[in-house]
Amino acid sequence: INCICHLLLLTMSINQGESLLSHPERFAGFDLGTSGARISVIESDDENQGGHREVYSKAVQWDGDYDDAEAWMNAVKTLLQGASRSLDDLQSVKSICVSGTSASCLMVNRKTQTMTRKPRMYNYDVITSAEKSNLRAAKEAIRLLQKHAPPKHTARATTGSLAKLLTWAMEAPLDDDTEVLCHQSDFISMNLIEESNLVSVKSDW
Repeated sequence: INCICHLLLLTMSINQGESLLSHPERFAGFDLGTSGARISVIESDDENQGGHREVYSKAVQWDGDYDDAEAWMNAVKTLLQGASRSLDDLQSVKSICVSGTSASCLMVNRKTQTMTRKPRMYNYDVITSAEKSNLRAAKEAIRLLQKHAPPKHTARATTGSLAKLLTWAMEAPLDDDTEVLCHQSDFISMNLIEESNLVSVKSDW
């Protein structure tokens, strides 16, 4: 899960007339799944010391394929806009968390944040999902995994992120200066703050 600490960097319409003190602190979370995405906004609950209550929740279906990075961002922006209209204001949101599906990743340019290789999702198997032209590269990637990863280790999984990264590298050399692996949630986080000079591709796994 990746966290974004500054909602004010988001390019969305917020009611500027409300005071930041008009609502308790709020926190927003996105969950990206197979069929679509969901947003949940919670706020501090004074009646339940140390607790929170959900004040908004909404889900949308993908407007494209589930492995379409543009569809991910369209869904997130739609959900943010809906939350902005339904709640009095979002200026009291202190942070956003993004949760994506495990091992769903893509390659991006670390300098421009543009996609260099299309997403391969959690259920993409480098052997069984590969096109015939890429099968040799996939088999070489798995050979390396089996050589260096301990027996029964999760890193050996043919659907794992490491298998996908190695397969990409075998299909065509990676650009060491610019190309970097990016998880689905990292990609969303990065694009939400794309207007900030602090943008860079980072991952917590």
